[in-house]
Amino acid sequence: MNSILSSASYIVALFVLSGVFLLAIDCRIYRMKDMQKEQHAARNLGYTQLCLSVILSSIAITYYYMQ
Repeated sequence: MNSILSSASYIVALFVLSGVFLLAIDCRIYRMKDMQKEQHAARNLGYTQLCLSVILSSIAITYYYMQ
């Protein structure tokens, strides 16, 4: 059980960090270079990763308290 929770927390941390990186840095770079399609894709992927991290963390917390 602990290995599943530690793996889930690692994955959640990666999703949060990469989502924030996409939103904060990549979107700004694409905006400065006027690359609208890439900016749109980076924004969508960033928000998707943040949403997935919330979903996965809620599943992990539910799994933890169900035990």
